[in-house]
Amino acid sequence: MHHHSPHCCVPTSHHSSPHCHSTGYRSMAPMGYPVLMPMPYYPSVGYAGYGWGGQATHSMPLPQEVSVDSATGMKEVFIGGTTKASLTLEYAPDGGATSPLVKVTVEIDGSISTWQETSMTDGYHVKSQLLSIEPGAKVTLEVKEAMARLRWCETICC
Repeated sequence: MHHHSPHCCVPTSHHSSPHCHSTGYRSMAPMGYPVLMPMPYYPSVGYAGYGWGGQATHSMPLPQEVSVDSATGMKEVFIGGTTKASLTLEYAPDGGATSPLVKVTVEIDGSISTWQETSMTDGYHVKSQLLSIEPGAKVTLEVKEAMARLRWCETICC
């Protein structure tokens, strides 16, 4: 799924492409005389469109992940990008675990929220769209007697 950010680009409305275009003006007068002419619009189809020096601007999701296991214990990451990120958590208890723990803590603007699992069955577990996180959040993934991976996409402009 593609997300567009108003901070990045202007979505085109006449086609369903996830790409965006930019408009602007460029001086066409020789020797520094400022005569402004509108730049033509070139729709992009899977690549950046170029026209009179203008380059299309695109929203692009970049997959991110962090993994921890019993040896690592805990890792902290920063959520970036221009739009909210949806976290997906994958985890499994270690073989023979007696009290496994998987914990996700989110801190943003001084507010802290936590999700944890302590009574998991053996095998692989996945929680899609566990949390929706604003850019700038600090996320901590912690495990005991388990392994876990947190995945999300950060949308950037390029």
